Amino acid sequence: MVVSWIWITGIMGIFGVSFNIVNIILATFIFGLGDDYTIFMVEGLQYEHTFRKPLLSSYKTGVTLSALTMFVGIGSLVFAVHPALHSLGAVAVIGMVCVVVLAFILPPVIFRFLVCRRGRKERKDRIFPVRIADILVTLFCGVVFAVLCLYYKIVVALSPKLASSGLRTLITK
Repeated sequence: MVVSWIWITGIMGIFGVSFNIVNIILATFIFGLGDDYTIFMVEGLQYEHTFRKPLLSSYKTGVTLSALTMFVGIGSLVFAVHPALHSLGAVAVIGMVCVVVLAFILPPVIFRFLVCRRGRKERKDRIFPVRIADILVTLFCGVVFAVLCLYYKIVVALSPKLASSGLRTLITK
């Protein structure tokens, strides 16, 4: 959803489509469709992974037909003369293209990263899928490592100054 928000608002800015309250409401519906499409894609991926039967293409066909219906139905407002209706049509076209492209690309990539070893489709599955806890532990360890590196960098940079000032005070006493 975050990626589709960024894409849709960025493309709207590129094409000069205004971002008003009505467009925000329509964009919210489009994001909901994008979530549904993503759920369908993940369900198809899970079915293929579990039963080793190719079913993802059926899910893609269903998502494409649903998106095409929405695209034609509301996207035809692009040809309207009234600026508000034209804006609604533009948001619908931009939003539907973005959410469908993202639903077809992101879920398979993320699913294969988490479930398959090195992203391969064949029988090279991980023993256990990657869990959120594994990712969080890895991020925590990386942050601790970076903080300690920074700390030791500061200590090493300051240690000659501290050592020389401490040595001078010993000599003068």
